[in-house]
Amino acid sequence: MYRVLLFILVFSFTLAGGVSENHFKVFFLSSAYSQEEPEEGGEERNSEQENTEEGVPGEENTEGQGTESESNGEENAENEEGVQEEENAEEEAEETPVTPEETNLFSTKDFGKGGYVSLWKVFLAILVYLCWVHTTDWLSSDCQEYKFGVGRWVPIIYGSFLGALMLFWIIPVFWVGFPLLLLTYLVPLIIYVRKRNAVVSDGEKVMTAEHLQYWLADHLSMVGIKMAVKAKKDKHASGPPIVLNSFGGTIKENEQRRIAAQHHPGFRDARQLLADGLGQEAEVIVLDFSQTGVTIKYQVDGAWHAGHSMEREKADPALEALKLLCGLNSQERRRKQEGKFKATYEYQYTFPEDRLKIKQVQEEIERTPEDDLVRHKELKREMQVAKESKRPPETRKKDVTPKFISQGTQTGERVIVQFEVEKTVFKTPAELGMNEKTQQEVLTHLASEKGIFIFAAPKAGGLRTTMTVMLGKTDRYCRDFIAIDDGEHHYEEVENIPVEVSPAKTPEEWKQYLRSVFLKEPNVVLLRDITCGEMLDAVTEELSESDRFFITSVRAKDGAEALLRLMLTKCDAEKFVENVNAVLTQRLARRLCDHCKEMYQPAPQLLRQLGFPADKEVMFYRPPQVDEKQTPCPECRGIGYKGRVAIYELAVPGDVTREILSKQPKLELVRKALRKDGNRSMMEEGIQLVVKGTTSIQELKRALE
Repeated sequence: MYRVLLFILVFSFTLAGGVSENHFKVFFLSSAYSQEEPEEGGEERNSEQENTEEGVPGEENTEGQGTESESNGEENAENEEGVQEEENAEEEAEETPVTPEETNLFSTKDFGKGGYVSLWKVFLAILVYLCWVHTTDWLSSDCQEYKFGVGRWVPIIYGSFLGALMLFWIIPVFWVGFPLLLLTYLVPLIIYVRKRNAVVSDGEKVMTAEHLQYWLADHLSMVGIKMAVKAKKDKHASGPPIVLNSFGGTIKENEQRRIAAQHHPGFRDARQLLADGLGQEAEVIVLDFSQTGVTIKYQVDGAWHAGHSMEREKADPALEALKLLCGLNSQERRRKQEGKFKATYEYQYTFPEDRLKIKQVQEEIERTPEDDLVRHKELKREMQVAKESKRPPETRKKDVTPKFISQGTQTGERVIVQFEVEKTVFKTPAELGMNEKTQQEVLTHLASEKGIFIFAAPKAGGLRTTMTVMLGKTDRYCRDFIAIDDGEHHYEEVENIPVEVSPAKTPEEWKQYLRSVFLKEPNVVLLRDITCGEMLDAVTEELSESDRFFITSVRAKDGAEALLRLMLTKCDAEKFVENVNAVLTQRLARRLCDHCKEMYQPAPQLLRQLGFPADKEVMFYRPPQVDEKQTPCPECRGIGYKGRVAIYELAVPGDVTREILSKQPKLELVRKALRKDGNRSMMEEGIQLVVKGTTSIQELKRALE
């Protein structure tokens, strides 16, 4: 409404431009008119007209006649027979046609005393004003979308232009006032565009050659003229290297959610937040909202890292945009809400294996004695080949379906974004971190004809991966396997191990179902996640009657805890203890980054605590000790770790352990009994990885806490 009023004000000033004969008359007159001198005889003509009006009633005024009629009137005024000749002149003027010059748009129009308007000047003033209205409206919405300080830029644009507009009407010279108005309109706009383009992505820049081509092609297409330009990227696909889409609804619902989220002011900040997390290779992002701000944490390789904090002014709109994308209530901040969305993240893959090869050759050169010229020559050739085979970076995309969870807390709200962790394909136990000795012992137990073998790990501890790899190493062609699925938890299939989905829900149904499976006479039964004592009793009863091997799994931190958790299902403990063969437990520790890890000499006191002989020289590895000025490693982003490795503990219950389980099933007692039976602890297995440089002693302690 205020723009309409201002437009009326501008137009009114324009029409009233000749209010002052001595000021605006000069301003609005065309150049030709303002330089025109009055003709001789004009005063006599005016006097004659006044005398005619007073003394000769009925005579008409001849003012406003054409050039030809005015000269005729002046000649006749000198003649004593002026009246007759004046009438003849009037008749001749009526017959004279109007020339094209008198109807020119750029001529000066006479609207009476003090009302002179130059239409082309009026047109230029209105054109500049309309352009200012359009660009100012865009600038205001653009400032709000990108948070460039709408309270600063809008007053600058409004104040400068309105001030120049007043000067435009006051300055009597058009060619001084109009350029001033034009500059006052363009200069702040250009400054804003330059500052804006410096911080936005290429696809969002304006007034560039590419943007002007799109603009021109778009407007020419309205009149049927086609102009060939490159395909323009989606505005919302530019900026952070991530594209977000809705998930979980119908096609129409997903499209509506996507559009609503994209047009929300916080959509760009939401994309930036997710892109930062994926750039850190985070598995989980946690945002804790409080009255003072928002703290961000990333979980990378199972460890938490503090991220940058956000102001509520930016975090709240970003959260609302994510809720809209998931089809949730964007204003609800207390109740728990869950949803999913799709994300495509674009990143640069730099082939770290090529750089690692160069580093390894360089380290070999440094270790080789200088007098070994032959070996140095070979290594130099290897270095040259490694450098020549180094591949340039390439752009890759990662598609994920994150899970979004929000829940109100006492201090505000907590938001969790869980990414689907990209699965690493492991083919051998050695790739998992299992040493050769442990591999052989585990495979020997898995080849047993009778008994129970247990895989154990904490939650999110890599249990499924280890089971898949180890089952792939068993003899699945000479023995019949059957895997039982409960229908709720789906596991990766292993070749030549058929899967049956159990319809059983209650303990009694499970017991009956397992008996029906045993009638098929399989050699090995894979029964994951035993949830009730009836299931375990059915297994032990079958073992008492026939030779059959069972493989199961449980969530536990070590072998002792795994055994006790199964006994807590209220099964027949005596039969269970009698038939259990072994427990393979694992923990995950972070791998040291091969590109930046460094070797160091540990303290003698630490070596004694770990059981190393005093006279043995041992070297450990750790993350690089760098200061803030040094550039962090590009592979691990300065964390010092990249990827994870499993630490295994194979616990085989002996006579001492079985006796404790039967009489005093307590955690610490069972752990001590396993040590007495000759089983190695997980710490002892982890020390081997520290000595090899796979992980650090600090990370080992953290993983085993």
